[in-house]
This record gives sequence, C-alpha cells and structure tokens, in this order.
Amino acid sequence: MKTLFQSPLAARLLLSLMALSPLATADQVLQVNAGRGLVNVYFPDSYDPAEPLPLLVGLHG
Repeated sequence: MKTLFQSPLAARLLLSLMALSPLATADQVLQVNAGRGLVNVYFPDSYDPAEPLPLLVGLHG
C-alpha cells in the first residue's frame, strides 16, 4: 500500500502548494490559548466575519 508521500500525484500537489505558499499571506494574527499553550491563528486583512473562510490545519505526528 502506498502512503500519501509515495504517490506521484500527492507529491506534485504538495510541491504545487509549497510553490504557491508565498502568495498566501496572513496579515493579522490572533493568539488563542488552546489549553496547551498559545496557538497563532492567521487570517487576511480582507477577513469579514460575515463571510465564511476555510480552516486549514497543519498536523504533524
């Protein structure tokens, strides 16, 4: 069974996202105490609380 990082398609997708990451910037940072220390929440200056935004979560393990 292939893992995510052994798949050529997943590798290309990951490289594409990494290439675009400098274009996706966050202009505002909010620090939230999540019970295990402060967590930074980044969102753009164009953030409007009335408009939903996608939530991107980076997990490691």
